[in-house]
Amino acid sequence: MDNKLATIKERILQIVESKGVKRVDFCREIGISTANLRGSAKNTAVNSDTVANILSLYQDISPDWLISGQGEMLRSDLTAATDAKDKPTTTEQIAMAMETLVESNKILSESNLKLAEVNTRLVAILEKKEKHE
Repeated sequence: MDNKLATIKERILQIVESKGVKRVDFCREIGISTANLRGSAKNTAVNSDTVANILSLYQDISPDWLISGQGEMLRSDLTAATDAKDKPTTTEQIAMAMETLVESNKILSESNLKLAEVNTRLVAILEKKEKHE
């Protein structure tokens, strides 16, 4: 599995660039420190509040793209909709984003369990090898 959660911050930086806003202003708007988008901190996950804030403030951003990297950055359904009633509400956007985030977290948890099992087996093999040497 690709570590899609780690690349959410890369996509956030793409939003900053595409919107033409200063990184410090964008971070203040969505409620994070600019340090979250620099150095090794770029490889850490973002919390659901951050995702919700981005999707609330920038309703043209695709929740699927932000969370999973799938599809286009901008929502085609919002640009194609001519009637306000056809547009998803912010609540619906957040709900969709949360569903995707929950599913991503499940997949990540399953992967972490498998890695822990492999790690335990490797430690046992190494310990056994050390005893024989």
